[in-house]
Amino acid sequence: MTSIELVLDQHPFIIGHSVSGAVLLNFRMLQDDGIETIHVKLIGHMHGRADHGKSHERKNIDFLQHILPVWKRGQAYPPPGSDVLPLPFNIPLRPDLPPSASLHARRLRGSIKYTLHAIGDRPGLLKFNKEVKQYVTVQPNGTVSEPVQTRLGNHDWDGPWTTIRASKHVSKYVLWGEHADVDVRLTVPAIDAVPLRTAIPFTLSVTTLSKPHPRDYEGQLWPSPPCQPEAYDFVLKEDVFLRIGTPTKKKTGSISLRQPPRPMHFEPAKKEWIAATGGQGQWKQETTMKSSIRLECPPTFTFTWEGKIRLAISVRCPLECRMHALTSVRLSSIVCVSRLNSVACVV
Repeated sequence: MTSIELVLDQHPFIIGHSVSGAVLLNFRMLQDDGIETIHVKLIGHMHGRADHGKSHERKNIDFLQHILPVWKRGQAYPPPGSDVLPLPFNIPLRPDLPPSASLHARRLRGSIKYTLHAIGDRPGLLKFNKEVKQYVTVQPNGTVSEPVQTRLGNHDWDGPWTTIRASKHVSKYVLWGEHADVDVRLTVPAIDAVPLRTAIPFTLSVTTLSKPHPRDYEGQLWPSPPCQPEAYDFVLKEDVFLRIGTPTKKKTGSISLRQPPRPMHFEPAKKEWIAATGGQGQWKQETTMKSSIRLECPPTFTFTWEGKIRLAISVRCPLECRMHALTSVRLSSIVCVSRLNSVACVV
């Protein structure tokens, strides 16, 4: 143990509430360090950078510096039988403060960071102050998105849904072979703003229609919708919009994250005969998979300081599904992209 320690009441902290905790002073060690006063300081720092080849634009702002004195020599002592004096503190977080965030997409960088410092002042020539620093996470107040987050958290979304569809006429081999049809439907909640770190349910339905066969055909039907998780490839794309300072300094970037969904649950495959002329027909097969995915990207927000927009971050996350394994032979990927473009979070 050192002469000064920081203990937080909780973590993370919420905008509109307070950063609270206690500074623990070890009086036995405090005497040796020659500390006369203690104060707590909360600093909020913004960093933004956009590269343009050999040049770049950069903006750094300390938008918050809250200093709170908590102790001076002779003011308070530890309780009997103890060497440690706890000094509680409470620093309010204004409702207009931005949330903690960090992004890096190609030539774009932006971050909002908060640090909490407990500083022991040591007067005298060539005496350095004693300081303990800790990063703290500040999250948006969920008042706006809380109803949606609660409904999503119940694992049984009862709101509206939206469906995105992709269809393709496929061949068994690259230049020849059987031909068939594949239809993919991706269904997600029809909401404009998705809270961070909340399970977002989705349903993926895959329907295949074979080439014509007689009804008593006993061979292996091709194609058959896959029922194995490894046959699906999910990509969560982050489309990032970053604004630093004046409106002319706007940049966009994009990154793709291969993010496996939560456990996949497959419903039993359905099989249906669709009759045609001449005793022929097609077999329609359908598999439905249900799962969920979480957004771990930065929140969407606009930070205004001294009457001007200093940093604006907007993140939209299309969910893309690719299927590669409808058969053991080569097959062009079938892509289904959710065009919901969910906003990462409402602040």
